[in-house]
Amino acid sequence: MKADIVFTDDRWEILPLEEVAKTSLALISDHILQKNIDFEIAILAGSDHDVIDLNKRFRGKSIATNILSWPEQEYKPARPGSFPDFASLLHGYQESHFLGNLALSFDRCASEATEKNICFEVHIMHLLIHGGLHLIGFKHDNELDALLMEDIEKKLLSRLGIKNPYELIDRQVKYYE
Repeated sequence: MKADIVFTDDRWEILPLEEVAKTSLALISDHILQKNIDFEIAILAGSDHDVIDLNKRFRGKSIATNILSWPEQEYKPARPGSFPDFASLLHGYQESHFLGNLALSFDRCASEATEKNICFEVHIMHLLIHGGLHLIGFKHDNELDALLMEDIEKKLLSRLGIKNPYELIDRQVKYYE
């Protein structure tokens, strides 16, 4: 999986974001899609200002968030709590396949990592997995979909030795080993 990253905030230099993105997103390709296809994702590594602007323009919300996602194609589950139907993604592709765009806010991500007392890099890995899952049709609009998505995130993060981030949200402890 290839991530094309545009940096609009120099503070991202504290993190090897290209490597973190490659590691995080490869988990989706290898363990969810189970295909070694040359997928591409575009990532904006920006600030609250960038994310607020994008959120306002595309979602009508004037708020910052940690990550935003815009899938190139809509993949939907047949019923709540089931995998999205991304079979078309796995068949008939030519060369590389563009999955969509992600935008990260350094301000929001750093603030959350500090508040939760977690490693910034681990937090970004989790968010990239979360955003990547959105690009292939996973959602958390209802309880069943949210449980499925969280379960997948936990399993993928565990492959990196990272503990369940949802279990530790209220405990204010590090969720990496």
